[in-house]
Amino acid sequence: YEITTRGVVVAGEKYPWEEMESYWVKEDGGRKILEVITRRRWPIRLILVLPKSGEVDEVKLKKMMSQYLRYEQPIETRLDKIVNWLGEKVPLE
Repeated sequence: YEITTRGVVVAGEKYPWEEMESYWVKEDGGRKILEVITRRRWPIRLILVLPKSGEVDEVKLKKMMSQYLRYEQPIETRLDKIVNWLGEKVPLE
């Protein structure tokens, strides 16, 4: 993926800032994950694994993205909790 002044490009697919609503960064399994909510019907969420620590300045990333999107982590729903619980109990590998 690539993050530019025009938006995000994932596998050649362009997602302009105008088609996105918000973003947040979370940690999962020791890796930082950038999640972006889109205004599209599909995909409604982009999930991007950030490079390992030191390779990306998270403060600069947030500053740049905050020019276009609001930083807002959604409240975890009951369905999110069930999916997360299942993910911990049933490994996909």
